[in-house]
Amino acid sequence: MCIVRGMTTEDIHAVALIEKECFGEPWSEAQLQESLGKDYARFLVAVDDGEVVGYVGAYILGEDVDITNVAVTSSSRGRGVAYSLMSSVMRVAREEGSTIVRLECRVSNTPARALYDKLGFESVGVRPRFYQDLEDAIMYEKHLQEV
Repeated sequence: MCIVRGMTTEDIHAVALIEKECFGEPWSEAQLQESLGKDYARFLVAVDDGEVVGYVGAYILGEDVDITNVAVTSSSRGRGVAYSLMSSVMRVAREEGSTIVRLECRVSNTPARALYDKLGFESVGVRPRFYQDLEDAIMYEKHLQEV
């Protein structure tokens, strides 16, 4: 059973490994450290049997929340970890007075798109050639009163 808790500096190495496993353009440990130190950043990790198996990062900027990344190790996928992480970060954001969550997702990332649909996000547009490899991104929004 996974628990979701706030990310600490001790989690950065594990999160960087998850980044490398999951993304073609992973954040470095230095980038994670820098982001974690921002007063508007909220990073949560999912821990299973003492091991970090996923994380979510969000920037809470008043009423707006920007999800930076969501990632789960391949061995922990399909168990609701990403759903728990996203639900938890949205709960934190709502408690802090935010009303809308935004994120971008690769057009080709079918599992993530299914998760966002399940969570009630709406597709609100496309960012052409958004990623370094020029793949388009789908823009999603969710109003937090719906959580």
